[in-house]
Amino acid sequence: SDMVLRTLNDTLDAAKMENSELKINAEPFQPYNTLNQVVESMSYSATKKQLDLSYNFKGEQEATVIGDDFRIKQVLVNLLSNAIKYNNDGSVTINAELLQGEINTLQVDVRDTGKGISADQQANLFSKYYQTSSAKGQVGTGLGLFICKQLVEMQDGKISVKSSPAAGSTFSFFIPYKK
Repeated sequence: SDMVLRTLNDTLDAAKMENSELKINAEPFQPYNTLNQVVESMSYSATKKQLDLSYNFKGEQEATVIGDDFRIKQVLVNLLSNAIKYNNDGSVTINAELLQGEINTLQVDVRDTGKGISADQQANLFSKYYQTSSAKGQVGTGLGLFICKQLVEMQDGKISVKSSPAAGSTFSFFIPYKK
């Protein structure tokens, strides 16, 4: 039921994005707590696969910013789900940093020790319905990374990937927030 619900939600979000109906909210939230909630909710999946899951946060943990905490959770859940799904042993590490200034910038890196992704496959990774050859036969819609890219860019951020076969992957994104 969770898989069907996630597939339905991804499909609906993709359709809303195409029609410019998806809205980004602007409400106060604490990035440290928001990210920590996602890590805690994903810890069972990592433990079930005997993966080490760790979360490191630099910056003021009590800092409050104005943005959409639901959408950052959505991005992180997608990235962590993939990191866990395509990693059979080793670890998944979330490194986050809140850089405070005139604009607060949240930088998040999700690093895994999984199979890695070839340069050819990285070129299409954030495209709608794209799945890498290693993902063929896995459960998924090919919408997760597309949605992540759209959500990050809708918040004036950027998302990228660094990976090589057999060396794991690091998905990085940043989002600027108002104080």
